Amino acid sequence: MHCTFNFRPVGQGGFSTGSIKEDDRPVFEFAYDCGTLTPGAHLADQISDARNAFRMQGGKSIIDLLIISHFDEDHVNGVVELLREVRCRVLVSI
Repeated sequence: MHCTFNFRPVGQGGFSTGSIKEDDRPVFEFAYDCGTLTPGAHLADQISDARNAFRMQGGKSIIDLLIISHFDEDHVNGVVELLREVRCRVLVSI
């Protein structure tokens, strides 16, 4: 098994994704925060890239866990867009 963790370059804010894989097959995928205050397409581009990287199930990307660290705009203003085409099994706010 191996783990990957990606700090996604969204500017002022936070969006990270990662996975645990066994034999190069994802068995657990997650996202941590999803937002930015930086104008431009940085966040939209990274959301699109993440969707393409997540495993598919029933024709839709899926993650096992979405963690929201806090509710400042630069950490959450992309969550709705992320979840528009990604199925999330568990959402945790800490």
